[in-house]
Amino acid sequence: MRARDLLMEQNVTLDLARREAETAIRARNDFLAVMNHEMRTPMHAVINLIGISPQDLPKLFTRFAQNQSKSSSRNSGGSGLGVAICKRFVNLMDGHIWVESEGLGKGCMATFIVKLGIPEQLKETKFLVMLKIPSNHVCSYFSGLKVLVMDENSVSRAVTKGLLLHLGCDVATVGSSSECLQAVSQEHSVVFMDVYAPGIDGYKIAVQIHEKFAKRHERLLIVALTDHADKVTKDNCTRAGMDGLILKPVTLEKMRSALSELLEHRLLFEAI
Repeated sequence: MRARDLLMEQNVTLDLARREAETAIRARNDFLAVMNHEMRTPMHAVINLIGISPQDLPKLFTRFAQNQSKSSSRNSGGSGLGVAICKRFVNLMDGHIWVESEGLGKGCMATFIVKLGIPEQLKETKFLVMLKIPSNHVCSYFSGLKVLVMDENSVSRAVTKGLLLHLGCDVATVGSSSECLQAVSQEHSVVFMDVYAPGIDGYKIAVQIHEKFAKRHERLLIVALTDHADKVTKDNCTRAGMDGLILKPVTLEKMRSALSELLEHRLLFEAI
């Protein structure tokens, strides 16, 4: 009975993980489909099918081809044209498509890469278009708060900026340490920076920013954006005079909580 309980628990955990992965994939795809201009990016779809044996994968995009494995417990009843048509559409968009499967009974993942553009009406807008968030989630508490974001990755930088804009902040962004030192000013209240970006020493920049504004009446708050929350990272942040760190990927709720904590207590030193 104990083994059966463990198996059921593992199945529930795996199912939750799969659902979370599908949700994350859809959200990212929706975002990139709007955000990226002339940029190739992978799009994924988790297909709830029986799976395909490795030897049948090469034949998948052939017209009228079907999975003929004897291990299959059901007949698709299709024409064998669906995936071939998908490939044709992707080719017309100057893209590439492929399907991965770990075998029968394990489902499939289809991935395609195409060149995406931005509708003309969106190109004229001032701000980056973010994922749709219910209007009742918009927070005016941070209205006018001047924030600077330093991140070498343009997509990550755009996401962080969009979240802060949604919270009512006045946001400026930079992609390098030199730009950060030039852009940061007395008017900024908070600086968010990726401390592990290639070519960027976020800790060193944090020290230089504090030195630059040493005579400032109210201390400038600096928060690390990082993939790590281990002791070494926290110690490095503390030594550099940072006020906290936020784990990537950054979400609206993480950013809202971080700003609330920072402005109320002037400190955030637990990873959100």
